[in-house]
Amino acid sequence: MGGFSYVVWFILGLALIVLEPVVPGLVIIFLGFGALLTGVVVFFDLIPGLAGQVFFWLISSGLLIALLREQVRKIFPSLEKSEGSDETEYLDREVEVISLVDGQSDRGRVRFMGTTWKARCQDSSEQIPAGSYAKIAGRDNLTLIVYGAPKES
Repeated sequence: MGGFSYVVWFILGLALIVLEPVVPGLVIIFLGFGALLTGVVVFFDLIPGLAGQVFFWLISSGLLIALLREQVRKIFPSLEKSEGSDETEYLDREVEVISLVDGQSDRGRVRFMGTTWKARCQDSSEQIPAGSYAKIAGRDNLTLIVYGAPKES
């Protein structure tokens, strides 16, 4: 990268941060911040070789993702919404309740399409116990909004 490699890291970092709204998942922005951090470290000549710089970038980005992603997602939940997903295909589909689902939190879990999903009740006063069934009323990011329903035969 030569003597101006810190400039390349800064440009890469800014480009990745700008790309975050285009690529869903709230990961690209942390790769960008990792590149900016790597640029700072390279500017002060603390990491000499390209291999060491790439290693530092991967480690710093991974740590940023692990430590900050959930906190940022809670502050800016709209950053993870996927555009163009048709949630009507989920409506009124039956799901099995794995753990207590209530209207106060997203801690409940339901089984749907071969995997488990976070879930919350449509009605804030409703609670659906584990082992029962519910129907999907909608979706909020990766959380299914459900309402109580008897098991269909």
